[in-house]
Amino acid sequence: MLSKFSKYKLDQHKPVDQAAVSIRDYEYAITQSPHIITLNFNIPTVKLYLTKVKGVNRCIYEPSPSSLTLTLTLPPSHLSSPSPAPAPAPAPAPAPAPAYHRFSDEVFDADTVFVGYLMKDINIYMIEDILVHKQENISHYSIDKRLNIINTIVNQQYTPDPVLETIQISVKDYIEYEYLRSFYEDALTKPYATYINGLRFCPLNGGKQIILTERTEFPTYSPSTVAAAASQYEDRHSIIASPCIDKFVFLVRKTLKPDVYELYCFNHCKQLKYYDIACVPDIVTSKKVKTLLGRAKEAALICEFNREFGSWTPNALSNCPVNEWRLLSP
Repeated sequence: MLSKFSKYKLDQHKPVDQAAVSIRDYEYAITQSPHIITLNFNIPTVKLYLTKVKGVNRCIYEPSPSSLTLTLTLPPSHLSSPSPAPAPAPAPAPAPAPAYHRFSDEVFDADTVFVGYLMKDINIYMIEDILVHKQENISHYSIDKRLNIINTIVNQQYTPDPVLETIQISVKDYIEYEYLRSFYEDALTKPYATYINGLRFCPLNGGKQIILTERTEFPTYSPSTVAAAASQYEDRHSIIASPCIDKFVFLVRKTLKPDVYELYCFNHCKQLKYYDIACVPDIVTSKKVKTLLGRAKEAALICEFNREFGSWTPNALSNCPVNEWRLLSP
């Protein structure tokens, strides 16, 4: 049923690198790059596929909700026996489980794939991330861009149905550092509080996520740490979802990941600031950008706004300097 998703190479998707740190080390770690913060849960993630099967909209969870059961470990006295029974054959992998959710036809046509947490006891599927959007693997997009896509889909293309939905859709919250204390204290009052085992700090520019799991000690932080962490958000521009122009000169910079290029532009003080990840939707564009940059690590390129993907695609070398961010704003 899900074989057609092989073209999106989801088998190559790996969990984001994570590093558990001590209380002593985390304040230093989070000030090295801008982060957003979310809860860390003690259950495995589950994919939700929204697709068409023989022309019919289908919502499919994988692994199946029925497979997400607790494992009971018996004490040693229960395991000793003069005639131990042979070990049972391993159970076959559960088939993907269909469900019902009222998303728009466009979401199903686009082969959308979410990643989230299925909390069976409170009947909630909490979306954490998105892997496929508009028939493209977007796992290389920046975390804030993927979250914008998730919120757009859920807010504009999803209708809750308390009568027919046995599982309710929700979206995981991400916050900035200065709201950490109130966010965490509030989370501990929610129905899903039993699933929380810490906080996760997600770098906006990629890299390892930091997990803090010592619940009894945190959140503890000094005013200087808050100021240092908050200042990181001043080092990047806000993304303009509907820019007033279609062409813009960015500084396009290579990263260590193939086909992932960072876009930079100037602020009003002529300081170069990070803006977003470039849109490289296909092989043709990929080859073009590689040719434009050559062996250079970065270059000023004329970029065109791709309204389908809501991002900028490098198109040509520029003889003009990098533009200022304010030109994008209507």
